[in-house]
Amino acid sequence: MRQTVAMESNDEDLGFSCQITKNGRVFFVHLNRPAGVLSGKEASRFMAKFSQSNFQQQQLLMAKATGHYKHGNEKQSKKR
Repeated sequence: MRQTVAMESNDEDLGFSCQITKNGRVFFVHLNRPAGVLSGKEASRFMAKFSQSNFQQQQLLMAKATGHYKHGNEKQSKKR
Protein backbone atom coordinates (compact mmCIF):
# COMPACT_ATOMS: atom_id res chain seq x y z
CA MET A 1 0.00 0.00 0.00
CA ARG A 2 1.30 3.43 -0.88
CA GLN A 3 0.68 6.61 1.01
CA THR A 4 0.61 9.77 -1.09
CA VAL A 5 1.98 12.82 0.66
CA ALA A 6 -0.52 15.64 0.31
CA MET A 7 0.98 19.01 -0.42
CA GLU A 8 -0.58 22.40 -0.81
CA SER A 9 -0.64 24.23 -4.11
CA ASN A 10 1.70 27.19 -4.27
CA ASP A 11 3.48 29.52 -6.70
CA GLU A 12 6.72 27.72 -5.82
CA ASP A 13 5.30 24.36 -6.95
CA LEU A 14 7.99 22.61 -9.00
CA GLY A 15 5.64 19.76 -9.88
CA PHE A 16 7.00 17.15 -7.45
CA SER A 17 5.09 14.74 -5.25
CA CYS A 18 6.08 11.56 -3.46
CA GLN A 19 4.55 8.32 -2.29
CA ILE A 20 5.73 6.34 0.73
CA THR A 21 5.32 2.58 0.89
CA LYS A 22 4.87 0.47 4.02
CA ASN A 23 8.41 -0.87 3.66
CA GLY A 24 9.82 2.69 3.75
CA ARG A 25 10.58 3.27 0.07
CA VAL A 26 9.89 6.74 -1.31
CA PHE A 27 8.70 7.05 -4.91
CA PHE A 28 9.00 10.47 -6.56
CA VAL A 29 6.74 11.79 -9.31
CA HIS A 30 7.49 14.91 -11.34
CA LEU A 31 4.72 16.30 -13.54
CA ASN A 32 2.87 12.94 -13.41
CA ARG A 33 5.94 10.96 -14.49
CA PRO A 34 8.10 8.68 -12.32
CA ALA A 35 11.22 10.58 -11.27
CA GLY A 36 13.06 8.36 -8.81
CA VAL A 37 13.06 6.06 -5.80
CA LEU A 38 14.81 6.15 -2.43
CA SER A 39 15.08 3.26 -0.02
CA GLY A 40 16.90 2.31 3.16
CA LYS A 41 18.92 4.93 5.02
CA GLU A 42 18.56 7.48 2.20
CA ALA A 43 14.76 7.25 2.44
CA SER A 44 14.87 7.59 6.23
CA ARG A 45 17.09 10.68 6.05
CA PHE A 46 14.90 12.19 3.35
CA MET A 47 11.68 11.66 5.36
CA ALA A 48 13.23 13.15 8.50
CA LYS A 49 14.09 16.36 6.62
CA PHE A 50 10.85 16.30 4.63
CA SER A 51 8.60 16.12 7.68
CA GLN A 52 10.23 19.23 9.18
CA SER A 53 10.03 21.34 6.00
CA ASN A 54 7.51 23.76 4.56
CA PHE A 55 6.08 23.33 1.05
CA GLN A 56 8.82 25.23 -0.78
CA GLN A 57 11.55 23.34 1.06
CA GLN A 58 9.80 20.04 0.35
CA GLN A 59 9.75 20.79 -3.38
CA LEU A 60 13.46 21.63 -3.28
CA LEU A 61 14.29 18.46 -1.30
CA MET A 62 12.45 16.33 -3.87
CA ALA A 63 14.21 18.10 -6.75
CA LYS A 64 17.60 17.46 -5.17
CA ALA A 65 16.76 13.84 -4.31
CA THR A 66 15.76 13.08 -7.91
CA GLY A 67 18.64 14.97 -9.52
CA HIS A 68 16.32 17.48 -11.19
CA TYR A 69 18.11 20.42 -9.65
CA LYS A 70 20.47 22.98 -11.18
CA HIS A 71 20.78 21.89 -14.77
CA GLY A 72 22.37 25.22 -15.67
CA ASN A 73 19.26 26.85 -17.07
CA GLU A 74 18.08 28.39 -13.82
CA LYS A 75 19.95 31.64 -14.32
CA GLN A 76 18.29 34.30 -16.37
CA SER A 77 20.48 35.67 -19.13
CA LYS A 78 21.71 39.21 -18.63
CA LYS A 79 20.18 41.82 -20.87
CA ARG A 80 22.74 44.03 -22.53
